[in-house]
Amino acid sequence: MIPRQIALICHTPPGIVAHWDFLYERTPGSALCPTWRLTQPCHISRGSTKAIRLFDHRRHYLELESEHISDKVGSVKPEISGCIMDIDDIDNPSCVVVRWSNGQQSKLVFLNQELHYEPLVQADQTSEAR
Repeated sequence: MIPRQIALICHTPPGIVAHWDFLYERTPGSALCPTWRLTQPCHISRGSTKAIRLFDHRRHYLELESEHISDKVGSVKPEISGCIMDIDDIDNPSCVVVRWSNGQQSKLVFLNQELHYEPLVQADQTSEAR
């Protein structure tokens, strides 16, 4: 599979509670990225969160390296980035395996308007105790 970039950004619109946007590139270098609004980040431990499919966002947000603040958009700052390791359907995913920039891997499962997420144990993280 061709690696595709992902990003999780924290977005705090003016006068509204913060949320997280999860986005990825459909094809390497694509200008627009499928995006979901999450009520909490999906890269820490195990859990579930509301996930609303938004309009495709500009690639600019995928490549954001520092906080951006404007009167119109509010505060947008990168939380974590990474790449897709596996995906069942690039246009309408129900299961995505990602490797975050911190080296951790997660399984993301989209069900209706909810995202379930859990860390994946990698071979080098297993216990040597038997």
